[in-house]
Amino acid sequence: MDPIPTNGHPGAATQAPKPKKAKRHPKLPATHPANRLNPKPRSRSRAVSTVVHQAPAPATLDQQIMLAAADPRINIAKMKELTELRRQMRLEDAEDNFKMALHAAQSEMRPIEADAANDQTHSKYATLYKVDKALRPIYSKHGLSVSFNTADCPLPNHTRVLAYVERGLFTREYQYDVAVDTKGPKGNDVMTKTHAGGSALSYGKRYLLLMIFNVTIGDPGRPADDDGNAAAGLEPVNPEQLKLLIQLADDAGADKAKFCDLLKVGSMANIPASRYLEAVAQLQRKLKAKQKKESDFPGDR
Repeated sequence: MDPIPTNGHPGAATQAPKPKKAKRHPKLPATHPANRLNPKPRSRSRAVSTVVHQAPAPATLDQQIMLAAADPRINIAKMKELTELRRQMRLEDAEDNFKMALHAAQSEMRPIEADAANDQTHSKYATLYKVDKALRPIYSKHGLSVSFNTADCPLPNHTRVLAYVERGLFTREYQYDVAVDTKGPKGNDVMTKTHAGGSALSYGKRYLLLMIFNVTIGDPGRPADDDGNAAAGLEPVNPEQLKLLIQLADDAGADKAKFCDLLKVGSMANIPASRYLEAVAQLQRKLKAKQKKESDFPGDR
């Protein structure tokens, strides 16, 4: 049978109508019978790229050493080199921190007023108690600590006082050699050896603190602290006297080391001012003996 013309166009075949889609009922749950025949269309799956995030490389030397230590393939020699490098870097950082702390402490310190007088040398000085009271709160605030010790001294009748200034991993050592003398200005015994040793230690600690932090003693009557009595009750010769003594020793051909041993001092600069005339007389006698080509100088015996 010939197809029935449609819309007045001969030969056009009649098309079957498209079925209508049933509407979903949004107010009803998806499991409702009215919505089972018309399920919600599924969205097309999209390809998702997978990115592999790698752990960041170790940022510090400590992290690198920890990773290297966990690796069984690590070379032991290289491991030691890394450890030594880490130690050196930490020490350098500690030294830098020490210097900054020392600078900060010194910037807050001021001259210390003398609180004691030396009747024999007519000078004023600051006691160890006064120095410690003025400096300890400041350097402690900046993380610095100070400790003391003693050691053998190559100079006869001397003790070597040591000071250790520490901050963190860094320690700086200072030393000061102090004469231990039981004699007074007139050559008579004024203290026992034990007393002299304690006095020398106190003297060394006091002046080490002043040296470490570059602090001076303020005295309205004198421009500087020239106390020399704390350890042996003696004030050294002044620069002009020292110059004359050295010239006399050179002219007389005297052995300066033996001469200092005779006077029980560590050097010509430590000759007590009270014994200056005695030293001059000894050297002049040596000079006269040299001129006569004979010597009864005690240092040559």
